[in-house]
Amino acid sequence: MYLLFGISLYGLGQLHSTFDKYVQFRLIYQGVGLFFILASYFYFSLETPYRAIFGEIATIDWTVQLLFVIFGITSLISVIGSASMPDKFKTVKQEFFVLLLAFSGWIGIWLLTFFSEALTVSTTRYGHTYTTLSPNVVTILFVIFNLMLFALSIGSILIGYHKSVVPFINIGMSFFVLGILHLYFTTLFELLPRSLAFIVGGLILLGGGWYLEKKRRSLIEDMEGHKHG
Repeated sequence: MYLLFGISLYGLGQLHSTFDKYVQFRLIYQGVGLFFILASYFYFSLETPYRAIFGEIATIDWTVQLLFVIFGITSLISVIGSASMPDKFKTVKQEFFVLLLAFSGWIGIWLLTFFSEALTVSTTRYGHTYTTLSPNVVTILFVIFNLMLFALSIGSILIGYHKSVVPFINIGMSFFVLGILHLYFTTLFELLPRSLAFIVGGLILLGGGWYLEKKRRSLIEDMEGHKHG
């Protein structure tokens, strides 16, 4: 629901850009919308959510279902609306692709719930039997959601560059770094001996942090140059 809320907020910001009276509010809506979109996909990339969700059958309150329907409709309108805006209002095409990718991911998650029985297996541990996702499915979802997180983070950076909005670049960079840290602690850290993992991880984080900060400053300087040129 937070993902749909983020897409809807971004679309609301685009709508504000069509009115001179409210155009100053568009960046607030779009920035918060981007944050919710990226935060949702970072949450999905943690593996724990869908491992637990597909193993349980939860009763959803009717008010939450209503919000799902409302945000689903407004999200779809936002995606469709962003497809026609680049030519009319000089917005960037990256906005449409980011919203489309984010919404497509939600559709994929929603469709998976209809095949939960085929994706889960029963496991007995300590005398208790419980349902959990198949390890192969967990791996596939882990890879897909991490790739989508990185793609959306890069999309946020590109939107910020083309629209000359520094906060969008910072949001994209922040979640890109969070994604790298998450991958390090869930993959490289477990594959290597602890001491070697800390050494290699430290070097990667220091080098990567220096490069990303340098790249961020370069993008902002280039952006400012185009803005004043």
